[in-house]
Amino acid sequence: MATEETSPIEPTSEPTSADEIEQLRRDLEKERAAADDYLKKWQRAQADLINYRRRVEQERAEQTKFANQMLLARLLPLADDFERAFQSLPPGLQTFTWIEGIALIAHRLQFLMEQEGVEPIEALGKPFNPAEHEAVMAEEGIAANEGVVTEVFQTGYRQHGRVLRAALVRVGRPPANEEPAGTQNQATD
Repeated sequence: MATEETSPIEPTSEPTSADEIEQLRRDLEKERAAADDYLKKWQRAQADLINYRRRVEQERAEQTKFANQMLLARLLPLADDFERAFQSLPPGLQTFTWIEGIALIAHRLQFLMEQEGVEPIEALGKPFNPAEHEAVMAEEGIAANEGVVTEVFQTGYRQHGRVLRAALVRVGRPPANEEPAGTQNQATD
């Protein structure tokens, strides 16, 4: 087997002129600036990755929190049906045990919705809020009732602060005058 003889790497001779030394210093500074630039870019990329992970985790937590929203929205008409059935129940039937059993089922449904963060929207006597209320009628009356919910036709619900279904309401408005205020002044002149 033939062995190759390798010569040891000989150190380069030191620069001899001041120009060469100055050129090496400039090259060194250039490389240091590039290294600093790479470090800053890496730190930015690392911060972006941390922010991305945090944002994904927040989205995942919110998605889990509202995962049942569509199912709960579909259960709301059942809660309405139970409410209407008990409101229209004749007093003579309220003592039957099967009615009490149905009432227990309604309470279990209400309890289940409460566990999922569903709560009714309080509307009666409150100022009209288009984000939570849907006005289906307006009622002329006392000026003090202007913009106030005077009747609730269908209860609205929210889950964890987010509206599942807006409440259907009647809103008060001030009485309409027969003659506009401007025509009365003109008639007296």
